[in-house]
Amino acid sequence: HLAKVAANESKNKMSRLKLGTTIGVNCILASPAPSLTFLSSLFLSAMTIYQSLNSSCFMFSVGFSVAASSLVGKTLGQNLTSASKYNARVSTIAACVVSALLGTTMYVSDHEILPGLFTKDVDVIRETARTLPLLSLYVFADGVQVTLSGVLKGCGMQVRER
Repeated sequence: HLAKVAANESKNKMSRLKLGTTIGVNCILASPAPSLTFLSSLFLSAMTIYQSLNSSCFMFSVGFSVAASSLVGKTLGQNLTSASKYNARVSTIAACVVSALLGTTMYVSDHEILPGLFTKDVDVIRETARTLPLLSLYVFADGVQVTLSGVLKGCGMQVRER
């Protein structure tokens, strides 16, 4: 019996080692540091502005996500399922409206205005402007996704008051 336990333990250690090695290699290969070394400062500057705009838009949705999570969790904890559904809908609709407004504004406005707030370098502004139509679509989708994630978090384990 001890031999079987030792053999299983050895197999478990090997499988953990294989999994850890795979994860480690993926982390190294997926790390942006080695992959970004070939990019010029122009592209890195444009990417930095892109991410700054993305992060700014994302913060609106995070607020809706936190609100949805706490309101849905609170009402489910009080066993008020209809109020939970209402809170989930309101949070999601509000996030959709705000994300759609942000995305639409970014899509229809002159694409060189927002990057121009960060730099005066014309080449960086043009390069960043090329990415803004895609960012505008991403802002909408990500805003809805993060709010729905907040709703799901609120549906987690509830502690009921007695």
